[in-house]
Amino acid sequence: MSNEEIQKMLSGVIADIPSNEVQAVIFAQHYADSRGRPSKETWDRIVESYGLTKSYGILGAIRAIMMGNAYGIPWSSFVNRFKGRSDKRSSLLYEAEVIILGSILIPVAIVHAIVASLLRLKIIDFLY
Repeated sequence: MSNEEIQKMLSGVIADIPSNEVQAVIFAQHYADSRGRPSKETWDRIVESYGLTKSYGILGAIRAIMMGNAYGIPWSSFVNRFKGRSDKRSSLLYEAEVIILGSILIPVAIVHAIVASLLRLKIIDFLY
């Protein structure tokens, strides 16, 4: 999506979003707003609209984007800091913590995902 399309969507204009993707985009926004704990009703609507397999794909894409943002934004701030363009909303300590701890936690998360898959644990938790 272009920056203009994203700005329109964030202001509530969804006319530019293909009709078959509107529910997925709204679910993604709800997922982010609920910090990864959407309502069961919202998830059930996604599964009803797209089927379970595609819904898991949507969920995976949302999670990948959220992880990319959580890890990538501090990385970008860290790199820009040394180019003389530091982000006033960030600090060197925060950026270093995310980079160092992320480097440790990503392998742990991979092991967790493998174990969760083997134990057939739930893929999604709900807020309410």
